[in-house]
Amino acid sequence: MSLGSQDLSSIQRPAKPFLAVPTTEGLFQLILAVYFLVCAHYTFPNFGGYGLTLPANYVAWMMMSILIGLGLWQWARARALMVTPQLILFWLGGLVLTLPLLAPSIEDLSLAGPRVAALIAGLLLYTAILQFRVTSAIWQQLLPLILAGAGKDGVTYEIAVQLLGYTDGALLDDAIDAIGARDTATLFKTIDLLVESGHDPRRFAFDLLERLRDLVIVDALADQAATVLRGYPQDQLTRMASQASRIGSASLNRAAA
Repeated sequence: MSLGSQDLSSIQRPAKPFLAVPTTEGLFQLILAVYFLVCAHYTFPNFGGYGLTLPANYVAWMMMSILIGLGLWQWARARALMVTPQLILFWLGGLVLTLPLLAPSIEDLSLAGPRVAALIAGLLLYTAILQFRVTSAIWQQLLPLILAGAGKDGVTYEIAVQLLGYTDGALLDDAIDAIGARDTATLFKTIDLLVESGHDPRRFAFDLLERLRDLVIVDALADQAATVLRGYPQDQLTRMASQASRIGSASLNRAAA
């Protein structure tokens, strides 16, 4: 039995939807693209600190929570949990790290609790990513997105300062110079500029006190200060030595006390 041209034309083909429902793998790539192309480049004024005290980490974990949910959805759809030997070892290691929290002598979990929660969240994220069975070809497609998250210049000093909430070194230098010159007008202008730029005054006070204490070390050790203050480049140490000499040892000791 053969079909004529009229019979073939009468066969109706299924209509393609205008907007197809994305797969979980597609949603996985979409979430990563949104994070690395948009969210990773946006910074928030913050008080500094670590963990979820930094707003950028809030945004990151909101996106990662969506990925964890997608991984659990993929597990439910496939009705099979993708497990590797590395995953088992990771979860066993995480369990060992949480055992000390069960000790009866633990009185305050305010420091250990968030860290353990972050550990468990990281393990859940790794478990969720495994459920997508991401191949090397897909990771190669995602590599440009990951590189785009750092920008063309990588993680610069300015980006790190905004993300971590630290006070810009130039503002600290201006404040120290104003203190050395007993110029209160310039000092208040520096503080006003700092507040207008979104920095937290309490963080500035903490960083300023830390800088004053570093100046005490520079004033006491002179050329040997680099052996203690290893995080500063030589040009910064030279500038700090000049600042310490203008302020004076007595004034530094009183200010840093």
